Amino acid sequence: METLFNGRLSIEVSAHGAELCSIFSNGKEYLWQADPAFWKRHSPVLFPIVGSVWENEYRNEDTTYVLTQHGFARDMEFTLISEENDEVRYQLVSNEETLKKYPFPFRLTIGYRIREKKVDVMWEVENTGEKEMHFQIGAHPAFYYPDFDAETQERGFFGFNKKSGLKYILISEKGCADPDTQYPLKLTNDLLPLDTHTFDKDALILEGSQVRRVTLYNKEKAPYLSLHFDAPVVGLWSPPAKNAPFVCIEPWYGRCDKAHYTGEYKDKDWIQHLQPEEDYTVNIKHDEARILSFKLNDAYAGVIDQTKRTITVRVPSSVNIKNMVPIITTSAGATVMPASGQAIDFSNPVEFTVSYNTASAVYTVTVIPTDAPSAVYVGLAATLNELNPEEKEAATWMLNNIANSQYISFEDVQAGRVDLSECEIMWWHLHIDGGIDNMDKFEKAAPAAINALVKMKDLYNNGMNLLLTRYATYYAAKLGATLDGNNPNNCWGQSEESGEIVGGAWNFFIQGHESHALYQNLVMNSGETDKVYTFDTGYRTTNSTAQWHIGSDWGGYATNEVWRTNHGGVDLGYGGDGAIVAWEYLPKDSRGGIVCIGSGCYDWYAYGIDASADKYHGNVAKLTENAIDYLTGK
Repeated sequence: METLFNGRLSIEVSAHGAELCSIFSNGKEYLWQADPAFWKRHSPVLFPIVGSVWENEYRNEDTTYVLTQHGFARDMEFTLISEENDEVRYQLVSNEETLKKYPFPFRLTIGYRIREKKVDVMWEVENTGEKEMHFQIGAHPAFYYPDFDAETQERGFFGFNKKSGLKYILISEKGCADPDTQYPLKLTNDLLPLDTHTFDKDALILEGSQVRRVTLYNKEKAPYLSLHFDAPVVGLWSPPAKNAPFVCIEPWYGRCDKAHYTGEYKDKDWIQHLQPEEDYTVNIKHDEARILSFKLNDAYAGVIDQTKRTITVRVPSSVNIKNMVPIITTSAGATVMPASGQAIDFSNPVEFTVSYNTASAVYTVTVIPTDAPSAVYVGLAATLNELNPEEKEAATWMLNNIANSQYISFEDVQAGRVDLSECEIMWWHLHIDGGIDNMDKFEKAAPAAINALVKMKDLYNNGMNLLLTRYATYYAAKLGATLDGNNPNNCWGQSEESGEIVGGAWNFFIQGHESHALYQNLVMNSGETDKVYTFDTGYRTTNSTAQWHIGSDWGGYATNEVWRTNHGGVDLGYGGDGAIVAWEYLPKDSRGGIVCIGSGCYDWYAYGIDASADKYHGNVAKLTENAIDYLTGK
């Protein structure tokens, strides 16, 4: 099984049938997971026939061949011929076994490519023989109904690029069709309602290139997913009378036989033909439309929640929000209305509709005038969207989950561009590929933070609380929070792309501090109250660590007590070797408090891995929320 992941979408593909087995995004699985109680496949490729031939027999040059429904390719092992970060290709070559069922030498290549939140499906059929080749090929992907409820009849809607005049045919006998009898496809408000009886008579087959795109909508008529294709036939199907949780959208370059057909294979309805050494290439696309970035007046970046399709933009109260110009980037090929660059009144929330083919989505943009955030995420980049993926994941979570929070840069702090008079907490999460292991490297990696140090010290000394995570923990010494001016003495890290895929759940120890506010309401492993787990088997971690080795051999701290006395911190969490990986500097006089987390277990972003279903990964966010609440006295 091969897995592709781009940070937004992951797919899994099996060499068995070159079958797409998973499409995972937005924290959910879109592709049916092959429960044999309903249907044992995910998304088989149909070749060299689509559907059934009459009585499972067909004729070619006076020879009769036996071939069962949908052909043999879906049940054969393909060879993986190429694999890249965003693309994988498999190949099946005719052999002695296939030639007994299908007398044409061939080479079939099947590929999958991911772009943003879109999957491209690629087929190439090559005639490697000396005679004209005849074939059919088709897709059979099954998608979960959105918001499926077995107790209700309604299932959602289908939408098409054509709104009227659509007709379909049905399967009539032994898996074969009656193309001479056509039925009108009755749409309601341009959509086809789907319910438990839609497929009582088996598949609905639309032929003659009537439609090029099919979109599945949820029960509220919001688009859920879309397929774009140029196939002459498309089948729509869910198992009759089974109340199945899925529906299939099947672009076909072919169709089952007409009932009682006994003619030559080459004369079948919708048959494809290839001359010797000729190839036939097909692309099928699962369309998606998204806003990727949103900025007002080229200065104020929006925080995008892709799940809720909301965008929040915070601007100074002095800005005229009745006349602001959005600068918008979208997923490939998509258009957006109102258009990017068009001045708009944002006194009230504004809806932006982004479209690509038949895929569409509506984002609601809310502009909040505020001069005094109560919480900020501070970073080295000018805007949130320019942060590296690890930091961006953390910052986005804060802005979506911590009330009246805002992203600011250290340059904003230095220039006094943001009113911090009401700010109670400042969080900095610093990731550097390859890690930081001394103060010189820290200063070179974070010059903006060093330049803003005078302003930052003033804020801290006048009550500003700070959460410093990963290599930002070095900043505590720069702020003067420590007694000895030392930084963590045992540090390392990997790059995102070469991070370690873990073979088991990772944790750090909290013995003696189980009741601390930092560790409340976490997902704990049964019976292990002294451990905090942050990700499970299969997670990719950089293991970026900024910790305190305890022992006179390294940093000069013979014991934890010596570290507390000489350094001035309070230890809160420990590595397996006893190193201090979470600690705090208590408020004193007018100074604020600081919580530091430098454990390699504290990781927000897993390159190439979808962690949405990870049992423990939510603890990273909960730890952060607890730290913010603790520092602000909530």
